[in-house]
Amino acid sequence: MTKELCSYATDEHESMMPFSYVMATRLLQKFDEQVKAGVLPWGRPDAKSQVTVEYEESPKGLKVLRVHTILMSVQHNPDVRLEDIQSQLKEHVINLVVPKEFLDENVKYVLNPIGSFIVGGPTGDSGLT
Repeated sequence: MTKELCSYATDEHESMMPFSYVMATRLLQKFDEQVKAGVLPWGRPDAKSQVTVEYEESPKGLKVLRVHTILMSVQHNPDVRLEDIQSQLKEHVINLVVPKEFLDENVKYVLNPIGSFIVGGPTGDSGLT
C-alpha cells in the first residue's frame, strides 16, 4: 500500500499557509513571549485564538483585504480586570503581530468574551465542544 501525502499551500502569506492561520498562531506565540518577558505578568499558559479575514476574489485568486475579527481567550491571574486584559492584549500582542494595513476601525475584537478565565488546561476544559 502506498502512502499519499496531503499538503496545503496558498500565496496569502510567505509561509504558504493561510493568513488567518499564521496570524492566529503568531498571536499566541507573542502572548507567550510577553508573559515570559514579564510584560503581561497576569498571563497564564492556556490561550486560544482565531482570526477571521475578509478577502477579495480576483482572476488571480483570493487577496486578503482586512482582518474582520480577532478572538483571543487567555488564561489570567484572578486579580486582573477584564478591561486591562483587553487593552493590554491589543497593545502588547495584537498591534505587534497583525500588520497595520490589515487593521481598521471596523475590526471586531473579541477578547476574553466569557470574562474570567482563571482555571485552564484539562481542569477547565475537556477539549470537547
